[in-house]
Amino acid sequence: MTSAERYCREFLGPVFYFCLRKTGREQDAEELSSRIGEEVLAALHRGAQPVNFPAWVWQIARNQFSRFARTEYYAPDADRADIDECEFLLPDETDVEAELIEKEDLALLRRELSFIRSDYRRILVAHYFEEKSVSTIARELNIPLGTVKTRLQNSRKVLKEGMNMAREFGKRSYNPEEITFVNSCSNFGENGQPWTILNHLLYKNIFLECYDNPSTAEQLSLELGIALPYMESELEFLVQETFLTKTDGYYEPTFPILSREAQRRIHDRHLADTTALTEKLTALIDRLAAECEKAGADLYGKFISYETAKWALLMRTYDRLYRDAAKEILPPKQPYTKRPSGGEWDIVGYQSTDWPEPHFVGQHGNGCGGSAEHFSQYKFNYKKIGERTPSYISEEEGEALAHLARGDAAKCTVGALDALAGYGYAVRDGDKTVPAVAVFAEKNPEARLPETARAELAAMAEEIREILRGQCRLALDVVRADLPKRIRQQLRGDFVDVQHRGYVLEKALENGWLTYTDNLPKGTGAYLVL
Repeated sequence: MTSAERYCREFLGPVFYFCLRKTGREQDAEELSSRIGEEVLAALHRGAQPVNFPAWVWQIARNQFSRFARTEYYAPDADRADIDECEFLLPDETDVEAELIEKEDLALLRRELSFIRSDYRRILVAHYFEEKSVSTIARELNIPLGTVKTRLQNSRKVLKEGMNMAREFGKRSYNPEEITFVNSCSNFGENGQPWTILNHLLYKNIFLECYDNPSTAEQLSLELGIALPYMESELEFLVQETFLTKTDGYYEPTFPILSREAQRRIHDRHLADTTALTEKLTALIDRLAAECEKAGADLYGKFISYETAKWALLMRTYDRLYRDAAKEILPPKQPYTKRPSGGEWDIVGYQSTDWPEPHFVGQHGNGCGGSAEHFSQYKFNYKKIGERTPSYISEEEGEALAHLARGDAAKCTVGALDALAGYGYAVRDGDKTVPAVAVFAEKNPEARLPETARAELAAMAEEIREILRGQCRLALDVVRADLPKRIRQQLRGDFVDVQHRGYVLEKALENGWLTYTDNLPKGTGAYLVL
C-alpha cells in the first residue's frame, strides 16, 4: 500500500472529523479537509518519505488549520474578545484531540477526563467538546481569563500524562469490604439517618479507604473505580451529612472504625473469660432467686415462670454489673452529636471479620408514662428469636402494660390490649388480660434478704465485676492504640464496645442454664420496670 493509499484509507474520516470539531461548520470542515488532503498528496508527490506517517499527517493538519483559522478568525470584522484567545483554539504539538482522534484514543481521553478534578474538567469539556473559546469559558465560569488559560494548559499536560499511563484501580474497586455499625442515638434524622446512609456499600468503602489515610477525591476515585464527577458529588453529600470532614482537599471519616486486629484481641479476651463469667452470673441469679423466694421478695413478678424470666434476668444482671465496671474504667459517655435533619446520634464502625462471633443481642424500649417506669425488650438474634417481637411499642401500649401489671386493666383501651396480646406481651385468660413479661416491681428486693445472704451475693457480684473490669482495661488499651490520633484525642466511652451479651447468652445455652425451644413465648426477654 502506498502512502497516498494509506492516507485515503486511514485518514480521510478522522481528518474530516478533526476539521468539523475545530470549525464547527460542515462547509468549513469540507474546505479545510480538502486543503489538508491536497497538501499531503502534493508533498508525497514531491517525494516526501515521512518516518512517522501519522505524526507527519497531523502536523500538516495543524499547519493548515492554523492558516485557515488566521484567515477566518482574524478578519477585520471578527470579535476581538475571542481573537485574543485564538492561540488556544489552534492545535500545536500538545493538542490532545488531534493526536487522539482515533476511536480508541478518544476512549482514553474520556477515561482521563473522569479522573481530573472538577475545576479543570469543566474547562476541558467546555473547550474541547463544546467548542467554546477561552473568553466564553471565563465569562460563563466567572473566573479570570488568565486562570482559564493556565488551567487549560495544565490540564492538557495532565491529560497527556494520564493517557500514557496504565491506570490500575484499587482492590476495593472490584472487591468491596463490609463494615458493621453500632449506633447510639436519641433521634434519627428525618430521612432515617444514619442507617439510610450506612447501608450503602460505596459509602462503607469510602470510609474504609480514607480512614487513618486522608485521601483526595482523585485518590478515592481511582481506588474505588468511580469516575471523579460522581465521587465528588458523593463526598460532598457525606461531608454535608457529617460522616466525613474535608481539610485542604483531604477527606476523613468523623467516627472510629475498629480494625480486625483490634477486634480479634477483644474477641479472644471474651472467649477466655466467657466460661467463668457465665458460670458466676448464672450462679448469682439462681442464688438471688432462691433467697428472694425464701424471703417473700418479688424478683421478677408473678406472671411468667422462672425459666422464662431467666432470659431477661441474665441479660439485665450482666448489663448492670457491666455498667458498674465500665464506669470505673472507661471514659464517660458524651451527649449524642447533633446532626442535620434533627438527628442526634453517634456511630462506631467495625471492619468485617472472618471468625465466628456469637449472635448479637440488642435492646429497645420506651417509657410507660411515669418517670421511673419503662418497658424494655432484649432482641435475640439467636434462632431469630427477636424477629417475633415488634421493633417498638407505643407509649399508650407501654402505659397499658403497666396498668395490667398493677391489676388496672379497666384503664386500658381495647386497641392497646389487642396490640399487646398480638405482640406476646400480654395473654388473655377468658375476660381477663395479664402481662406475659418479667415485672420488676421492687426496686431493691435484696434489701429484704438476711444480712449474711446479702453479703455473699455482694461478694459474688464483685467477682463478676472484676472480670468485666479486666475486659474494659484491655479494650480501652486496644482501642486507644487502634484509633487515629485525631479521634483518639476525642476518645468517648461509646468508642470502646466491650459489652457483648451474645457470649454470655450462648454459653448459658451451651451449659443448659437456658433452654431454647421453638415454642418459646413471643415475649421472651421482655420486662417491665415499675
